[in-house]
Amino acid sequence: PVQLYYTDVLADLLRGGGTYSAYFRTNSHSPVYCFFNYALLLLNQVFSPLTSERVLVCLYVVAFSLGVWFLVRSVERQNDWLPFFLLPFAFHSYLYLGIYNFSFGIAALLFAMGVWLRSTPGWTWKASLLWLALVAVLCAMHPLTLAFLGLFISGHMAAIFVGACRAAEGGI
Repeated sequence: PVQLYYTDVLADLLRGGGTYSAYFRTNSHSPVYCFFNYALLLLNQVFSPLTSERVLVCLYVVAFSLGVWFLVRSVERQNDWLPFFLLPFAFHSYLYLGIYNFSFGIAALLFAMGVWLRSTPGWTWKASLLWLALVAVLCAMHPLTLAFLGLFISGHMAAIFVGACRAAEGGI
């Protein structure tokens, strides 16, 4: 319910009036953690608030599933069954606590890691634009997911460096 309250306050502030405009004001239209509120605000135009929240949670499960599939296929193209075993991890305690921005951030993080793995050998301009879009989306979702992405990239680059060093030692 608190997410629905925040979205109601945001809707009043964006309209420039309403019940909450005497008590709140916006400092920025794109603060951290804004993804879920704007998505909920958009869906509230079509559905009731509770239905909008349920639709977004269902969209998260779909996004997580596709993200896991994309990441696993980025590592090993022939691995078709592992994503099914990772699906239960979509239903974690942060989702049940209503921390939806973090949950959507994890789904977007899976896509970003998959794009990184697929593009690392040679970046194209399409992959670069997709990468920048995913990083921008992560910025709107949760900063901790950006930290996870940084750790992943650091680990991957370290593994590439160690592999290159070992190959150079073996060739000498």
